[in-house]
Amino acid sequence: MKSNPLINRTLLYMKFAKVVSRLAERCGISEQEALDVFYKSLTYNYLSNLKGNLHNMGVDYIVDEILLEMNARNEADGFLQL
Repeated sequence: MKSNPLINRTLLYMKFAKVVSRLAERCGISEQEALDVFYKSLTYNYLSNLKGNLHNMGVDYIVDEILLEMNARNEADGFLQL
């Protein structure tokens, strides 16, 4: 993670936990499965590298981004959307 004095890593990690919990809730999956989805997403990469100011967005916005990413990936693979 890039060093940025304006962002406290602890707060960012707490946001990760909230995103995973909300993703599990919205998708009806376990938090372990949601954690796997989160860590494999481009959204996680952007968050952890502080790209695009995504870390400043709310939990629901970030979850929506992950869901959009999942839907785009599923469409590319020929699967149904969530």
